[in-house]
Amino acid sequence: MQSVKKCKACKSVRQILDFIRNDIEFVGCNICAAKRKIAQVKYYEKTKEYKHEYYLKNKDHISEQRKTDKWKKENTVRRKKHRNENIDIYMLWNAKDRAKKRSLPFNLTLDDIKIPEFCPALGIKISIGDGETTPNSPTLDRIIPELGYIVGNVCVISHRANRIKNDSSLKDLENIVEYVKSFLTKKEG
Repeated sequence: MQSVKKCKACKSVRQILDFIRNDIEFVGCNICAAKRKIAQVKYYEKTKEYKHEYYLKNKDHISEQRKTDKWKKENTVRRKKHRNENIDIYMLWNAKDRAKKRSLPFNLTLDDIKIPEFCPALGIKISIGDGETTPNSPTLDRIIPELGYIVGNVCVISHRANRIKNDSSLKDLENIVEYVKSFLTKKEG
């Protein structure tokens, strides 16, 4: 997948993330976020009175429809399906969000996220769950956490491997291995 794209409105070449929208049905467009925001503000100003009148006239029907189990189930299924089909995009968005919250460096693009068939750490098959996180779900791991989400410091591994590695130092992991080995040798001997 390409990592840059030319904006149809302003003709500038931008990162692909500037074109991706966080909608359920629509994942990308040809207008960058900056120009799209200007268009959205104009559209909002143009239609706000009509939308307000429509809502006032139909608010009981709209709120009742959204309370139905059918609507909730359909919406949930649609969201899960979209996430599963675009897991790499969601991983990139979430990593960017975490990097911003934790003040970590971030320079990844969609091309930097490669989901392998098997977890490089544990060798288990990586599979995308049904909207739920499972031990086999793909996660983005910062190999050296302090370096942040930068090219060369991230790898897609299973959720289980990432949980094991979460707060552990290399020494901690070695100690755990030695502990388990000593326990097993006592049990066998």
